[in-house]
Amino acid sequence: MELDSVQQLRESPADDLRQKATAIRKELFTLRMHQVSGRVERPSQFRALRRQLARMLTVLNEQARQAATKKAKPAEREAKPARRAGAKRSPRRAAAGSAS
Repeated sequence: MELDSVQQLRESPADDLRQKATAIRKELFTLRMHQVSGRVERPSQFRALRRQLARMLTVLNEQARQAATKKAKPAEREAKPARRAGAKRSPRRAAAGSAS
């Protein structure tokens, strides 16, 4: 399987990326089975495939986040309102029992 650059991955549709990710997972599984039987010719292929899978999943997550922010209403994207200046984070404990 040829390794795609990140730019090529970003330009490809999400369905295509999911199919490629599934194919890489199957190939990794096959390689693990060959490793058990001692028939792995290029052990470096494990690392390359794992990294390619991680790249694909990263791009998929980026695309999902972009789609979610586009769908979100403008009010939902705004930050939370600031806290009041005098607001306490938690109630103070009473000094009960501190008498000597």
